[in-house]
Amino acid sequence: MVDNINNRVHSEIEYTDKNGEGVHSDLVGGVFNKIVKSDEARKILHDALDEWLNNSNGTGHFIISSDD
Repeated sequence: MVDNINNRVHSEIEYTDKNGEGVHSDLVGGVFNKIVKSDEARKILHDALDEWLNNSNGTGHFIISSDD
């Protein structure tokens, strides 16, 4: 994993599902920031990206950024 990654990361997904319902998830702060450089955090982010790719049908967004 990248060594210089900021320890305060914000990630979120947002999309409209196949039923027209809005879906929004934030991955930020607290416990997530304590594990941000771990394999566990990497899995969480990859799972969120997979969810967005599988369900968004091109709507919404998937974002990872520093929380500064």
